[in-house]
Amino acid sequence: MTARTDPPAKNLMAWIRPCALLCILILLVGCENSTDQKAFEAEALRPAENFTETAQNGEILSDDSDDWRISPFFGGLVEVRPAYPNPVQTTDQLFLEVRVTGIDAVYGLDVMVYYPDGSVKVLYEDFQSPLPTGLSVIPINPLLLGRFNTVESARDLHRMIVTDASGTIISYGDVRVQ
Repeated sequence: MTARTDPPAKNLMAWIRPCALLCILILLVGCENSTDQKAFEAEALRPAENFTETAQNGEILSDDSDDWRISPFFGGLVEVRPAYPNPVQTTDQLFLEVRVTGIDAVYGLDVMVYYPDGSVKVLYEDFQSPLPTGLSVIPINPLLLGRFNTVESARDLHRMIVTDASGTIISYGDVRVQ
């Protein structure tokens, strides 16, 4: 008795169809994430509006649901706690906590202030690529949030943006300097 074998072309077609469907699915999900990321970044580049109020120890006193969300590209890989204290006095220190939870998830880290005219000032840079997993507590002098590093220019509501080294936005939030 001889075993029946299918022609090679038929076996090949049996594999091509599922692979093609899988590729299309991956592309659709990737396009959706890209669209979501672009929408997130457009929201991040709006002027500062409201803020999450935090105590000196980081406890959240009132939440602004738009502040410190994680972008679609970094969901599940990075956590950002709201800056504290917020509002902050010009003589105090502001802190931002960034926790990397994914292995090889983030390459470099920048924290900057975004001004309404579209310009930015870098407040903090970490050039490690990739960043190690774990918590980074970033101290920021509130005077640096102002354009001219003066008390007068610092006293305002400012948009802070967290990006990776390539400029992809990870998170953003607003800080009131008094």
